[in-house]
Amino acid sequence: MLLVISLAVFGLALGAVRAFTAKLWSEGGRTLRQGTWLTIVLWLFSIGGHLALDAISALGSASLLLYLGTTLATQRLVLSWRVRREIG
Repeated sequence: MLLVISLAVFGLALGAVRAFTAKLWSEGGRTLRQGTWLTIVLWLFSIGGHLALDAISALGSASLLLYLGTTLATQRLVLSWRVRREIG
C-alpha cells in the first residue's frame, strides 16, 4: 500500500513540475503550449522512475496506466490554472 501511495505522490509531483516547464502563449484567440527540453527530461525521468519501482514490486502493468492517468491529469490541471492566471 505504501508503494502505491508513493507512486501516486511521485506522479502528482512530477505532473505539476512538468506543467511549469511548458511555454504558454496566445495567438489568434487560442492559447497554445509547447514543452521544453526540460519537459522531455522530466517525462523520461518520470516513466523510468515508475518502471524501476514497478520492477521491484508486484504491482503489474496496470499500475503504469494508473500512473500515467494521474500524472497527465495533474499536468493538465496545473496547465489550465496557469493559463487562467497568466493569459486570462
